[in-house]
Amino acid sequence: MSMGSGTSGVRRAQLARPATAGRFAPSLPRRRGRVFSSAGSRMLELVPSAELLNRGMNLLLAVIALMLVLPVLVIIALAVRLTSRGPVLYLQERVGLDRRGLGRAAQNHRRGRDLGGRPFTIYKFRTMWLDAERESGAVWARQHDPRVTPVGRILR
Repeated sequence: MSMGSGTSGVRRAQLARPATAGRFAPSLPRRRGRVFSSAGSRMLELVPSAELLNRGMNLLLAVIALMLVLPVLVIIALAVRLTSRGPVLYLQERVGLDRRGLGRAAQNHRRGRDLGGRPFTIYKFRTMWLDAERESGAVWARQHDPRVTPVGRILR
């Protein structure tokens, strides 16, 4: 593999065709691709048709997983709603991890999709009584915390 410089700080590599490629993938292309290093593993840029196939498989698996998990989520939502007043979901604003000081591998990981210091909203099932922090303010939950609902004890 020969290394060269690329655009936008991304390392480029000339991909060599493996000796066994003819038996398993006769049309494996020799081309240049991006190499991302993340925890010692490398992810190579795919050809457009392979990217489309990869995206389709990811979407299919996500839909199947959602169909399997959705009934459980509905049961949890009903349990939260029927056992305590207030909304089923708790919305909380958090700040994304700023990876600039974490090294090159962390910076390259999911480049462009990282929330790096920007606020985002997280949605969680409500596990505490409505207005649980009104009197005490925001404090860490304790073991056997009286602010936690019965369903919240199971979820936690």
